[in-house]
Amino acid sequence: MPQLLDDSILGQQEKFLIYGHPKVGKSYLSGTLPSPVYHLVIGPPNELKCLRSPDFRSIYPDSVHYFDFALEEYGKRGIFVEANAFDVACDLMDAALDLDRMTPDEHKHILQMIEKNAKNIEIRKEMNLEQATIDSIKDKGSTPFHFESIVIDNVTTLMEVQMNKAIEVGDIRAKDKSKSLELLRKENIMIPADNDYMSAMALMDNFVNWFFKIPKHGCMIAHVHEVMKQDRSGHSEILQKQRPLFYGKQRTRIPRAFDNVWYCDITGGNLFETLTVGDNITIAGTRTGGVIKDKLRDANLEECIKLLTAGKARRGKKAKEDK
Repeated sequence: MPQLLDDSILGQQEKFLIYGHPKVGKSYLSGTLPSPVYHLVIGPPNELKCLRSPDFRSIYPDSVHYFDFALEEYGKRGIFVEANAFDVACDLMDAALDLDRMTPDEHKHILQMIEKNAKNIEIRKEMNLEQATIDSIKDKGSTPFHFESIVIDNVTTLMEVQMNKAIEVGDIRAKDKSKSLELLRKENIMIPADNDYMSAMALMDNFVNWFFKIPKHGCMIAHVHEVMKQDRSGHSEILQKQRPLFYGKQRTRIPRAFDNVWYCDITGGNLFETLTVGDNITIAGTRTGGVIKDKLRDANLEECIKLLTAGKARRGKKAKEDK
């Protein structure tokens, strides 16, 4: 049945794709989402140091942050030992979402079932939990916690561990063992095949689709992919395009799915600047137009979400005032 389109659509959770060069305030900006914030870090957790800086804590003293991190194990020469990090990251997110909706009484009941040596499958069916959640409670003593927002930090390392998984799975299925993963490791060479790229892109598509279904405010952090062109002299390069770093056509396809694609940079005054509207070079935009300024200094995502939620009313009021 058709529904009347009204302002209730503006109350949906906001999803952000924040991208830019390193050290321009992307993780810092993600920390300004509605608190508490859960950060899933792909790689070492040092990305989050900025959220414990004196600057951040003085501005946002009441902001609460939780985090998990999934770290791939690499050998001495930088070749992955076993492609586990992507699966670990998905398990961690499953567990976090289960723990978010879990009540203290449910947690107590689960502990009682574990003490009685109940089988994992029995706990999963009765409590509607993922296996990763049960493992987390058993092995780490995890307890329920609530979060309003989720951050994936960052897409670059997520792509890396997805590619590792794609290469490993491709090796298992390959008929030609002359270029097996074991032999490539011995030679310290890791060259993804075309099928590996397709598999890694499929993993990213599935992950992004999952991310959008999470009933939380969310932010994915990406680095920037630049398209350069030599000038006529051939001595220098000119920036033609910059967009979020994904594989191939995903650089344009995935950003289209987000309501908010924002580009981060640092101004001449060493201030964080966020571009919310794009131009002929930079991909950026907000689906609820006319609400957020084209450029923000030291942006606060929680305040931006409040403006976006009330966006239509603000535009209507402003239009009347302008008349």
